Amino acid sequence: MVLKPNSKAFKNWKEIPAMVEFEVYLFHCVNPREVLAGERPVLQQRGPYTYRERLSRQNVIFHENNTVSATLVHTYNWIPELSVGSPMEDKIMMLNVPLVAAIEKVQAFGLPSLVNILFSFLVAMKSETLFTSHSVHELLWGYEDPLLVFLNRIDPLLVPDTHFGFFYKRNGSNDGRYDFNSGKGDFYNFSRIELWKGMRTLPWWTSDSCNAINGTDGTSFRPMLSRKDVLYMFNSELCRSIYATYEQELTVAGLWAFRFTPPASVFANASTNPANAGFCTPTGNCLGSGVLNVSVCKQGAPIIMSSPHFYQADPQYVNSVEGLKPNKQKHQTFIDIHPYIGFPVRAAKRLQVNVHVQKWHLVEQTGNIRTLVFPVMFLSENMELEPKAVGELAQLQLQISLLLNIPYILIALAGLFALVAAWLACRHARATSRDSERTPLVVGQED
Repeated sequence: MVLKPNSKAFKNWKEIPAMVEFEVYLFHCVNPREVLAGERPVLQQRGPYTYRERLSRQNVIFHENNTVSATLVHTYNWIPELSVGSPMEDKIMMLNVPLVAAIEKVQAFGLPSLVNILFSFLVAMKSETLFTSHSVHELLWGYEDPLLVFLNRIDPLLVPDTHFGFFYKRNGSNDGRYDFNSGKGDFYNFSRIELWKGMRTLPWWTSDSCNAINGTDGTSFRPMLSRKDVLYMFNSELCRSIYATYEQELTVAGLWAFRFTPPASVFANASTNPANAGFCTPTGNCLGSGVLNVSVCKQGAPIIMSSPHFYQADPQYVNSVEGLKPNKQKHQTFIDIHPYIGFPVRAAKRLQVNVHVQKWHLVEQTGNIRTLVFPVMFLSENMELEPKAVGELAQLQLQISLLLNIPYILIALAGLFALVAAWLACRHARATSRDSERTPLVVGQED
């Protein structure tokens, strides 16, 4: 289990032998007019829109300090037979995310009321409203937004791109260069992240522990895991490290596995888990349990991350909208890992993207909307090993089991030999005893 050229571990690390289905579910708002009037949003979940995701590490470089640098490239291809509907044809009524982000930026500058009125007027001229309808494909992969075009002409530095899409420019891209520990000399450090984008720590949060880059990237772990282990992973989408703890033992495709899941404490409010106080931004501005404000690492966009349907979150978020039903089986993130080898045999990473929205005085487009953490979509990234990899892992599992059981086999053989030796000794003793019984006690003398 060392990352070095031509090793088995490196081969599976570089070209991850897994089938990954990337499912996207979007929330269609049924009652946008009523929401602007202050009523609770009614949401309908649409999807899944399923894509085949391929993961491949590129630009791999080995370094003399026992580290390996690489980028993890994601490519996506739509799978019609696993999708409900067509991303090109299906329309979704959703919050106008570029408009909400622009409003947040204007408010963050603390500009006077006159500027707010002028901004509202300019937005109205562009016929921008707080809710807008676009195709699934546009929302995911990008479309040219009139407001962004307008703002880009005013200040290209403030608004550098005229397109918006949740995965705009993501197909065939990566989330930056990672430097991994090769595991040479200490397998406990196998595939641990040493640097991300050249950084040892993150710049966004307000405590050292929250800014720490801990663990691996979630695609591999060190071998010889136990039920007591806590697995740390860095997730660039969340802009933070998370952790998972043992939940249960199970069998996946005939392979032994431990299931690890993120406990509720990972996203708990600072009052429940004081270690999370550093994730409150600005300092002291803490949301309820189960949600994470990532605007500090999303260019100020008011993005709030959570588990799908606010699973494990404060009930206030579920109750603020209609149409969500948290369910552990459907919405929990988990990773099933072969404990000997530390390789995931099945996993599901599930995240929900929400937008923070509220009424802004003098900005007409926000109407009388409630202050909401408004769900817009959730993602389920499901991974299973390819059949060939399952077969190879089964063979390796058998070999390791034999190796690990050699001491017990030797002890058993030693015990067996001891029993055989004892039996032979007893048999010899009984034979000697019978011979002595046949020998006369008194030997007669001749006359």
